[in-house]
Amino acid sequence: MDDARLEGQDQLGAPAPGSKGPQQRMETFLDALHPKFMYHATKPSVQVFSRREIEELGPEWSETYVQQEYPKCKYHRTGKTLTVKDADEEAALGEGWASSSVGPFGLTDADPLRCFNEWKLESLPREALDRIREGLSSAHADVIDGGADHDSSARRASMRKVFEFITKEYLNAGLLTESMMSQSIPQMVYDTAVSAGW
Repeated sequence: MDDARLEGQDQLGAPAPGSKGPQQRMETFLDALHPKFMYHATKPSVQVFSRREIEELGPEWSETYVQQEYPKCKYHRTGKTLTVKDADEEAALGEGWASSSVGPFGLTDADPLRCFNEWKLESLPREALDRIREGLSSAHADVIDGGADHDSSARRASMRKVFEFITKEYLNAGLLTESMMSQSIPQMVYDTAVSAGW
């Protein structure tokens, strides 16, 4: 190789100090077969070509794959599904949605059966207890289906529904008394409404 071709370059072909030769990207690892990506907890992955680009991204980026929470698919108890891209979209859905197609669906931290085992229902037959459990869950579902705001009319209707089917079970069992209708059953309705977040 003649001196003219070596002008401005060291023996390795890199620009010599003080020369005006072509600049090269430092420490690149561009490889079409093995691209290098950096990962973030909330942002899309990016491809990088040098150690400098990795450092410029910042410490919140990782060379190891990071599982992202979003986007995620959400499922409604009625069968409807949709995808949300962030926490704000998920919160805007309201209640009645779950991250699994099998639920649980419901109001946050709500459990209409929370007080069920505390009620003194031993005198009722087992079939009646099963119907009461089903009725509580059904009434809760009615509130959820009322929409994201869970308007007061849906809540009142569900409370009335709870009162009616509990009263019916005691009546069918021949155990209904006036004190139950005025005290213990209304207390059960109140317990349900509080624990279910109505």
